[in-house]
Amino acid sequence: YLFLFALLFLFLFVINLNAQVVIHKNLNIEDGLVYSQVLFIHEDQQGYMWFGTSSGISRWDGISFKNFILPEDLSDNNCKWIAEFPNGTLFFSTRKGIVEYKNDKFTKIPNTPPQLNHWIHSMMVSDDNRLFIAADTSGLWIYDGQSFSNISSKNGLPSNSVQALAKGSKGQMYI
Repeated sequence: YLFLFALLFLFLFVINLNAQVVIHKNLNIEDGLVYSQVLFIHEDQQGYMWFGTSSGISRWDGISFKNFILPEDLSDNNCKWIAEFPNGTLFFSTRKGIVEYKNDKFTKIPNTPPQLNHWIHSMMVSDDNRLFIAADTSGLWIYDGQSFSNISSKNGLPSNSVQALAKGSKGQMYI
């Protein structure tokens, strides 16, 4: 029995080693990426890889890039964060606010508070389909798809400077 156990253990160990082979591919501006400084990467529900860069947004389909340069009146091209609602709507944060991508069209979210037209440190979608936005000096903002609400030091946060958001394994939000 000891021999069979050792043989089984060795067999399982070898299978695990073979399963850990990782294939890497470097993508850069020669491949069509809009800019070489990537600030955030997101894989959407359709399998596209979205790259937020300092000079625009690139979408990779596994073969080629499609690049998006936003008009100045819509937003800024410095894209720092990407988040996605379960319905497939994507949100991009820039230095001039938050832009929504739905039905192959970019639009600026109406009634975006002016405090969000500056640096946003993080964005994350909660399990109950709300967009949480960590702002530099105005606390935590929550967008429910219709309107924004704010949680600041006036109503419970220890500081108005929220730097990061994370989601726990059971859906908890860490600020």
